[in-house]
Formats: sequence, structure tokens, C-alpha cells
Amino acid sequence: HENKGRKKCLKKKKGKGQKTPYSIVNIYFMLDKAHRLAKKQHIRFVLKKGRSIRNQDVRIVYIPTQLTHSRFAFVVSNKISKSSVKRNKLRRQLRSIIRGNLKELLPSYDIIFIVSPGAITKNFLELKSSIESICWRARLFKNGTPQYGKK
Repeated sequence: HENKGRKKCLKKKKGKGQKTPYSIVNIYFMLDKAHRLAKKQHIRFVLKKGRSIRNQDVRIVYIPTQLTHSRFAFVVSNKISKSSVKRNKLRRQLRSIIRGNLKELLPSYDIIFIVSPGAITKNFLELKSSIESICWRARLFKNGTPQYGKK
């Protein structure tokens, strides 16, 4: 039998009324709910009234708020790639970059990242450099320079 030497996958059986727990992967890629700019009316307001800066990979639109924390939204349209896998990977990378710099970013801003078609060909480090440079140009860092992953 072919599967004789393989270990069986351990799957937690879901009983009636139980929710499946979050996997480590899902938690790793998510921003806290407080840091998400999710409502359509808030996004429209930022796009209409906010300031905009762009580079070759991404455009950010931001506006100061009265909140004690910053909120973020990421826009990766179908024009970037027809493949949802590639678009979602790009979103996960952007969230990871922001999460790593969250303590260094100024609080009280709503920020929308709109991805340009050139970003799909960039690797993570190039994308990180691009995001950090555009946030630095917008003066969104506390100390003026990004320090990825510092606590």
C-alpha cells in the first residue's frame, strides 16, 4: 500500500455549533480590527478629502482623524492581475509590511494603499522599501525613519 509510511493528518473534528478555530496562518496575516478601514463610506471620504502621494508601485491617500490609532485599507484591483491568488498575496504582503511598522507610524490617520500594476512583479523586500519610502515622504513615521519589526 502506497500510504503505509506516511503519517496521518490530524484534523480537529468540528462538532455541532462549534466554530473552527483560527489557524496561525490566518492570525499572522490579519490586522487588528481596530486598524482596519472597512466601511465603504469611510473609504469614500478618505478618497475624496484625503491627500495623495504616489510612486511607481503604490499610491497612498491619507487623512488625519480624531482616533487614537491609525486605520488602513488596501486596494488591489483586477487591473493588477486577473488571478485572485496574486492579488491576495499582494494584499497579505502589504498588511505584513504595515504590521511590522505599526509602532513606528503616526497614530490618528486613515490611510488607503492603492496598488499600481508594477507592484505585482516586485518581491517582498522591494515592495517593503517602496511602501516605507512613500510613507516617509508623506511624513507618516514618528521618528522620520522606518524600523521594520522593532518592538
